[in-house]
Amino acid sequence: MSRRRAVVIAVAGVLAAVVAGLIVAVTGVKNEPLAVLTPGQAAHLARGLSAPAMSEQAAVVAAELRPQLADGGGPLLPPGSRVRVSDRTFHATSAGTGVVQAVVSGPKPGRWQLLLTKENGQWLLIGTREMP
Repeated sequence: MSRRRAVVIAVAGVLAAVVAGLIVAVTGVKNEPLAVLTPGQAAHLARGLSAPAMSEQAAVVAAELRPQLADGGGPLLPPGSRVRVSDRTFHATSAGTGVVQAVVSGPKPGRWQLLLTKENGQWLLIGTREMP
């Protein structure tokens, strides 16, 4: 390889690195790890959603929704309900939000999609959708 060709390749490499750096700086693209819902986090959500005490239920609901829960006067689910949250169905919809499927058994059984937000490293409920 000629010296001139080696210099051209080196300059092209430097330019490519500079352009890549500018793209990251302008767009804010970073190599962040994908969001996951661990089996432990899924179990925590399930326990909180079916807990008899409102304080335990409030612990798995996003902070901005807790006052509405307290004003609602009743539990999220009928007494005796059980919830199974399937961490394997979790899908991140953005850096701090995601959806996961849950099955409720008991007095009012059904399948639900839970809408989650991540606050202080913990996945919390922000909404639900009933599934067919």
